[in-house]
Amino acid sequence: MRYILLFLSILLYSFHVNGQDISEVISDSIETPVSVSDSILPRSFETLQAPVSEIDTTRKINYWNITERTGEIIPAHPDTFLTDYFNRTNAEGHGLSVAYLGNLGTPMESRIFFELADRSHFLFEDTYWAYLRTPGKYPFMNTKIPHSNVSYQRAGDILVREERLQTVVATNIGKNLNLGVDLDYLYARGYYQSQSAKHWDWVFFGNYLSDRHRLHLFINPVSYTNAENGGIVNDEDITQPDSPNAVSSSREIQTRLGRGGENTTWNRLKGYRVYGNYHYNLGFDRKTSLIDEE
Repeated sequence: MRYILLFLSILLYSFHVNGQDISEVISDSIETPVSVSDSILPRSFETLQAPVSEIDTTRKINYWNITERTGEIIPAHPDTFLTDYFNRTNAEGHGLSVAYLGNLGTPMESRIFFELADRSHFLFEDTYWAYLRTPGKYPFMNTKIPHSNVSYQRAGDILVREERLQTVVATNIGKNLNLGVDLDYLYARGYYQSQSAKHWDWVFFGNYLSDRHRLHLFINPVSYTNAENGGIVNDEDITQPDSPNAVSSSREIQTRLGRGGENTTWNRLKGYRVYGNYHYNLGFDRKTSLIDEE
């Protein structure tokens, strides 16, 4: 019996210490910058921060994520470092080893088993995991002033150029209601014939937070279009670049589904997500004095 009581006391003490550590992480993380981008973490990685009931309204702008099942708030802090900023768009920046078709916007998959997430109910969207937005990973916000963020990235010459425009506009209507719109536009011409990609990804989001009510809304229409080339016709164009008949650029390599460089076969993914979560908090308020608390 003595050993059982000793074990229970140690267990309860460990729970108490962990609870204190989590609260310290939440409070201290506001002032502690993180240089590691979330894009290189496994997709199945779950945050260790405990959900909280409310956010710090003294800050000019607050970010948080929610749990998709219950809508609990998890504080989030945006990565504003300029170091390796381009890795947010590059396919190589989404994992330690990623396989994809060569240019931005094409389907991709991680070669590392532990970075693979569980398959969704719609398997055709799983290979676009690096571009799709979900309610559980989207940063909701509450701001005292109108907020906007515009990002534009471009790479390559005019024949193989890749471009991506991302913009977010959000504002509060009163103290509790926040509404915003998010656009992610991507266009890549491709390094090989019939390999272009174009993505339109919208997010209309909003939240209402008060003592009694807590509402989150997430609407996400998407339209992804990719040209398919079926692979290279002659492997010697790659394996023997010094041969007399070698091509001078990747755009001149003949592909199985491309005819003279024209896009003849397309793969389109269109759809939308609508997510809503509502909480109603029960309870009452009462005035207390120091005498009552003592």
